[in-house]
Amino acid sequence: MSSSYLIKRNDTYDSIVFKVPSSFDMEGATTRFILSSSPNSKDKSSILVNSDNTIYNKDTGEVAYQLRDGDTSLVGRHFGEFQITFSDKRVQSFPTGKNFIIVEIVDSLDSSRMTWIEDNYADEVALRVSKIEEFKEEIREEQAEFIRQFAQENEAFKQSIITLNDGYRDMFGEAAAFARAQGEYALGKGIEAEQRGLQAEEQGNYAHEQGLYAETQTEAGLEMAHYAREQGDYAKHVSELAETVVSEAGDMLNTLQEEHHNTEEKGTFAKEQGDYAKEQGDYAKAQAEELTPLVSENKPSLNEKIMWFKVIEN
Repeated sequence: MSSSYLIKRNDTYDSIVFKVPSSFDMEGATTRFILSSSPNSKDKSSILVNSDNTIYNKDTGEVAYQLRDGDTSLVGRHFGEFQITFSDKRVQSFPTGKNFIIVEIVDSLDSSRMTWIEDNYADEVALRVSKIEEFKEEIREEQAEFIRQFAQENEAFKQSIITLNDGYRDMFGEAAAFARAQGEYALGKGIEAEQRGLQAEEQGNYAHEQGLYAETQTEAGLEMAHYAREQGDYAKHVSELAETVVSEAGDMLNTLQEEHHNTEEKGTFAKEQGDYAKEQGDYAKAQAEELTPLVSENKPSLNEKIMWFKVIEN
């Protein structure tokens, strides 16, 4: 069994065979073989064989179609398939999918052999060819008459067109002049637009330069801001130190004020002691003045002097 066949024109010895897979139940099934010069089912004129005259072999599981006269009369590559209708009315074509049985028909060297069509339908074909020629002649006459009528009508139409053209010629000339003026105006506008474009390009370049300059200034500003932030941090640090110094100075001032107050109190106490000592001195001086005459008249003994000093101390 082969999925492709190479057959010479008008040969009918071969049978087209296909083995049906064993998974399909062929009991009560019917088979049809189709051979076409095109794999497109819409092209009905390409069908060469469409026959249910097939044989099914139960032992081998094969379906076969025996070629007949006229099946191989057309040289070329043809596509075949077996269409099987099962007992439950379901239909399956073999080979499945996009595959076909390929039947390649090549020409034969025996030019004396007439094809099956030529042999059986030569007279009918000749009659049909004759009718086709008659039909073609009728078509040619009708076509010639149509051309004559069209030419006559076309001449009248042409004259009307000429007259109409004469009337519109001046208008077309004015329209052409207007179009030319519009074109020149558009050209001028185009030149102006080109100049504006060059100016815009220059302005764009200038803006680009300004942008680069602004970028540089921005970087410098960032550096200045960073420097100012560092200076601010330093000033903050100095301020904190100054606050610390002021606080310490305040503490020292309070200490000095307390010490000054203590010194004042000590001075006052010392003054009081001085005043007291002066009073004592003045009192001792007065006592001495009172005792002087006594000492000068009667010089006391040593024991008397001691007694006087004790009196003075008390």
